[in-house]
Parts: sequence; structure tokens; C-alpha cells
Amino acid sequence: IFLRPLTVWDLHEFCTARCIPHQTKVCGLITRCTGESVVDNGRRNIIFLSMPQEMTEIYGTTVQHTVRISELSLPRLGFFGTRFAAQVSLPDDSRVHYVESAGAYVWKAPRGQDPQMTLASVVTADGNDRPFRGDQGNTLYVRLTLGASLSSELPTSEAALSINLPPGYVCRAVAPAPRD
Repeated sequence: IFLRPLTVWDLHEFCTARCIPHQTKVCGLITRCTGESVVDNGRRNIIFLSMPQEMTEIYGTTVQHTVRISELSLPRLGFFGTRFAAQVSLPDDSRVHYVESAGAYVWKAPRGQDPQMTLASVVTADGNDRPFRGDQGNTLYVRLTLGASLSSELPTSEAALSINLPPGYVCRAVAPAPRD
């Protein structure tokens, strides 16, 4: 099972998986559940399962076993809605079948109250030198940290983020906040 986005996942080496049989069918014992990496020495972003030999063959909507995986380490960063993917093959890596999840997209919000995970905040230690109603030309510094990576579907396009100001506001400059 490929956990997307690949860059935010870093699984433990081992996990636990249980096969729950479809109705009166046989499922058996999953003998291997490990976290592996798409690339050598990279983050573990794949769940590798060895399915039971004695399992009733999965066939369309007629036989659909459920595999419950536990002891996974969720990513600290969040990610936008995506689908997981899986590759199913025989032990010798023949008869390969690739499939993506269906239904609702999977997403995750950034974890915890860590200030580095804040999506947006006004920096209160500096700026805001004209804070009263009617004052014009105030300086606000805003820290913006995305809890997920932006990427484009098109290989030649860059991802973009647009920020629209409320009516009556004008942005006169975009620059880093001064260092103390």
C-alpha cells in the first residue's frame, strides 16, 4: 500500500495487520506487515503485507475481505485530500495489479499545538504600529506555514497559492519581517 503523499509518511519498521473474512469465506493470518520505502534509505512510506495462502480468492464485489492495519505512525505534517494506492502481486512479483482507493479522499490536519504547524498568524511582537480604526498604512507581519505541500498535476506548472485581502485593504509590499 503506497501512502501518499510519499514525502510526509515515515512509518515504523513493523505494523500489525489482521484479515477479516468476507461473510462465510476464509481469510487466514497475515504473516508480514512492514513499513518500507519507495527508494533506498528513504522514508518508510509503503505498507508491505504478505497475504495468507489459504485466503478465499478476492473476486469483484462477490468476495471482499477487510484488512485492518494498526500500529501505524501518522505523519506530523498534514496533507490535502488524496488517494492511497496498492499493488497486489503473487510472491514472485508476477500477475501485478495496481489500484487506487475509491470514495472519499483521505486527508490529515497538522498534528498538535506546535507553533510550527500554525497555518497563519499575525506576528504580534513587531509591526501593528497603527492599530486603531481609521488609521491607515499599518504594518502587519503575517507568518504563513502550510501544513501540507503544494504540488501541481502538470509537470511543467508550478503550484500557487493566492491570498485575497478583504475589501478596502491594499498590500503595499511583500517582504520578510525584519530580524531583531
